[in-house]
Amino acid sequence: MRYPKLVIFDCDGIITETAHLHYQAWKAIAKSELGVTLDETYLDAFRGLSRVDSLKIILNLMPSKTIPAIEVQEEIIKKKNNYYVELITHKENVLLLPGVVDFILELRALGIKIAMASTSRNSKKLMQLHDILNLFDFIVDPGSVAHQKPAPDIFLAAINHFGLQPKDCWGVEDAKVGVTSIIESGAFAIGVGDPQLVGEANLVLADTSLLTLDKILPAYNK
Repeated sequence: MRYPKLVIFDCDGIITETAHLHYQAWKAIAKSELGVTLDETYLDAFRGLSRVDSLKIILNLMPSKTIPAIEVQEEIIKKKNNYYVELITHKENVLLLPGVVDFILELRALGIKIAMASTSRNSKKLMQLHDILNLFDFIVDPGSVAHQKPAPDIFLAAINHFGLQPKDCWGVEDAKVGVTSIIESGAFAIGVGDPQLVGEANLVLADTSLLTLDKILPAYNK
């Protein structure tokens, strides 16, 4: 039976559930700064995207179609992040998803390395909030890679950090752009959630409670 040498996790939607907080922050800022109203259909639209790419979606919804200057866009992103950071300072707002910590402990017990590849610059804060930062051997700084998801850069950064081959690594994602990023990196892609979002993954699981070696190893060893 072949085991992975490294498992790379996304943060939002895999370890913690904060998509609703990103949506809440973008909804407030889009309305106050750009006059754009976001309904709940956009809750999943921002999943896995960087701040810049999320803002691009909102700018395309502007009634005037007059795109703000870059400096204004940067200020909007800053305001959104400040709003979001305020939300995540309250532990009760940040849900730790079921089964994921047990899965990480299962992997670590076998000497398998654990990394995080998230576009969120606040992922360390979220791990500290739940006292699980020490479970990660490496966290990729999203600002250190040339291209964000769906490009493979962020997963390759984790793989290269350990000097491994992609075929010996797994990536775990809940967003379409994230799954594409894993596949493009050459690693084994595990998609969690709606098959319409993660259906291209090598293995799709309904939720994080199903993240166990017993569930994943048979598919990996096919």
